[in-house]
Amino acid sequence: MAPLPTIEPVGLAAATLAVTVVLGTLSIITFALRIYVRASIKALALDDYLMAIGLLFFVACCTFTSMDVYSGLGHHDAAFATGFSKSDSYVLTVSAAKWLVFFQITYAWSLPFIKSSICWALLRFTTARRYVYSLWAVMIFSVGITFVGFVAVMVNCTPFAASWDPSLRAPVGTGHCDASGRISQISYVISAISVITDWACAIIPAFVIWGLKMSKNLKITLMFILALGALASISTIVRLPYLQFYNIPTDYYYNVCNIVIWSIVECGVGIIAGSLPSLRPLLKKIPIFGSKKSYAYRSGSNDTPKQIKMQNLVNPGGRSLASCRGGAEESKWERIDDNSSQQYIIMKNTQVDVEYGLSK
Repeated sequence: MAPLPTIEPVGLAAATLAVTVVLGTLSIITFALRIYVRASIKALALDDYLMAIGLLFFVACCTFTSMDVYSGLGHHDAAFATGFSKSDSYVLTVSAAKWLVFFQITYAWSLPFIKSSICWALLRFTTARRYVYSLWAVMIFSVGITFVGFVAVMVNCTPFAASWDPSLRAPVGTGHCDASGRISQISYVISAISVITDWACAIIPAFVIWGLKMSKNLKITLMFILALGALASISTIVRLPYLQFYNIPTDYYYNVCNIVIWSIVECGVGIIAGSLPSLRPLLKKIPIFGSKKSYAYRSGSNDTPKQIKMQNLVNPGGRSLASCRGGAEESKWERIDDNSSQQYIIMKNTQVDVEYGLSK
């Protein structure tokens, strides 16, 4: 059997392949470190499993994208004909369409699991109704629009394979596809809702973290990491103008490639930004990311004296009382750990009384 024809990725196709490989690799590495850290402290939770499912869909998404760039994604129409026979050109067109459909499905299902993982993790750190309701709304809307989009893609053509193989459609075949542009319309609705949910996943964590009782440096570090999620939100907005090309056949695979590359950025950055906060035990070893104290951070001023002063009180009975007070009367320590959203405040007031006298 002769090997299938391929097109060497250049220009936009090569850039898409590079972004896909880099973000796919970084996502896998970051998530693997996340699982290592969480498992080592026995803190694996639902948000880890949700992110694992999202990563699986994203890896499949990256695989289909990589295969698609060798089938014509990111290339102008002329690339399908130059140097290829008519039959090879047809095979390339069918392959490009098939991998694009599979990309759309896996991308669509990757997003809700990524967002739900981030939202579920945040639910452990807040009980404020305004945040709880908002986070649940993000999860519900994300799953809802994904399901709608998935159904729309699956029923757009009958049989389903007619979505990429024109030989199955009339008049050659007996199949057919919806020509009303419904997919494009649904894409706009889904993208609009995705913009809202993406920005919610980027903004809500900042408010939740800022309200927690932890050191200011730790807050800034975590907010900086989660701010990467804003890049995912920006990618959704950048992608919007390109949705029109779903209905424009000229240079279809070149123009649609812009949608693909920004979709890869959205998912990849989402996984990385959602996993980095869990790497705190590793990142804290780097000076700019954390202090030398593992999980305890002191708030307020340090009132502990460098020297402990002993005060002697002599009473008429010949007995002396030595009083030693160490540290501030109220020292507050804040503990942040992955197992709980509670803030543990340790208040310690230590006083040692030493009483001595002449033996009788």
